[in-house]
Amino acid sequence: MDFKTLSDYTGLTEGYASSQGSSLSTGDLRRSYGFIPIPKASEVGPSATPLFAMINRLKRNPTDDPQPKFLEHRNVNHRRYAYVVAHGTSIGGYSTTDATVTYTNVDAGDEYWLRMAADYKSAGNIGVVYDAEGNTRSAFAVAASGTRPEFFVVGQILKVPCVAAAGGAANTDAAAFNTIDYFTGRIEQIVLNTNTVDLRLIVKKPLTANRDLAGWGSANNTADYPISSLAAGDLAKLRIFDQLERARCYVVSTAYARGSGFPESWNDNPFSTGYSNTEIFKTTLAMDNTTRATVMKIAPDEFARAWRNKVIQHNQDCEGGCLWSHLGTSTDIKGRTIYHTQGIADYTLNYGNIFTLGTSKTADDFLDDMATYMDERYNAGNDKATLWLADKATMNWVMKVSGYGANNAAAAGAVGSMSMKYVEWRDIKLGAEMLRNHVIWTPYGDMNLVRCPSLDGTGICILAVNLNEVEYRPLVGNGINRDTAVYVGVQSLESTGIDGQVDLIQTEAAFVCKSPEKHAAWKRA
Repeated sequence: MDFKTLSDYTGLTEGYASSQGSSLSTGDLRRSYGFIPIPKASEVGPSATPLFAMINRLKRNPTDDPQPKFLEHRNVNHRRYAYVVAHGTSIGGYSTTDATVTYTNVDAGDEYWLRMAADYKSAGNIGVVYDAEGNTRSAFAVAASGTRPEFFVVGQILKVPCVAAAGGAANTDAAAFNTIDYFTGRIEQIVLNTNTVDLRLIVKKPLTANRDLAGWGSANNTADYPISSLAAGDLAKLRIFDQLERARCYVVSTAYARGSGFPESWNDNPFSTGYSNTEIFKTTLAMDNTTRATVMKIAPDEFARAWRNKVIQHNQDCEGGCLWSHLGTSTDIKGRTIYHTQGIADYTLNYGNIFTLGTSKTADDFLDDMATYMDERYNAGNDKATLWLADKATMNWVMKVSGYGANNAAAAGAVGSMSMKYVEWRDIKLGAEMLRNHVIWTPYGDMNLVRCPSLDGTGICILAVNLNEVEYRPLVGNGINRDTAVYVGVQSLESTGIDGQVDLIQTEAAFVCKSPEKHAAWKRA
């Protein structure tokens, strides 16, 4: 007996019809091949939008103006410092090319003059951020316009750090900031200059050997020249905790005579302002009604399938604006003004801390970067508020140096050999988004590391975003909400007589980024 086999049912197409078949093939008439409908089909997932999901959910703050302004507050208490840019036994005998302080000139009770300059704007206390590449960006040099120290008062005690005397030779960075000694003096007289201040000190704690002033001759500097001779880019390359801080002269105390009157006072200006623009994001889906009514293979309702993708695309566009938009305006082909908001990646690249991450970077090097970025004078206690976004290659690198495998496979109770240690991962649900947050322990706080596909191929390996200093500000006012909304049938057969439908997804919102010293980017070296 001949059995019917599968081949008898394979390959039957329109050619077997009793009438002339259509040229539009429906495929094999009798075989289904276990075809899986769209809800269960294998699908390549869209790129996630972790930053927009996080800010949209946690940092939403509507604005009623399309150019929202914001206020920054930088406390002055840790900024009562300046650098020595000239020194001598009299105001007319300053040296600006010799770092050496002769110890016999600074015995207790001696008079010594110092010319002091700062590296931050007194209006707003805006300082220079770290830039490993030495870009000038918004940096400025010591003694630049607007940086004159305003806090000196007669009666204050000033501490002046010193390094080993180089005998007139050029100091290396290591030597120029290798502080080994100091002297102190009471401020007896103050002379104000345009961008500097002259101080007459009476020495209290003397030197017992010749020393060089800390910071002189550093970083591309000529021989024993002061730190004020550094270009803005060279100054930005110096780290805070083990370089600049070691050259800063701080007010450490005050001392007044018994029965004396009240001293002079001074006023600080810790406030600065900035602004952003609301940007209009639009995504449209247009389809004729015949196509909408046609039941398709695989995904029966093509309009619904395409509509789901448009929602994802709109979120991706908002994520792109949240990261890369450059604050300002442009003009379209019809001469209309287009307003652009401020993306956090663009903001950080222009104003924030910049580090490099090359193939030779070690865990120790990275911890030096962390010490600069998380310096307690500028970014203290913000590890819990900082979201660390990473591309895939860097995600793997951080896991390796944090001992994801070797160190954490140690016996129970054993401590990993690295200073950075992988702790755990947590899934964070933010609406439709699910973020996998890897927690890396470091001496400077936890790194909440999240994979960010938007960073792939950009040159940014890690983007550290302080969530306390960013906001998502949709335009809402006078009963009109311009946050993300779906406008169904902005064009339809009923309203226009055109046989099709157009749906619109629209958002008008600003992204606000503040305090550049609290954000950082690690760029591929």
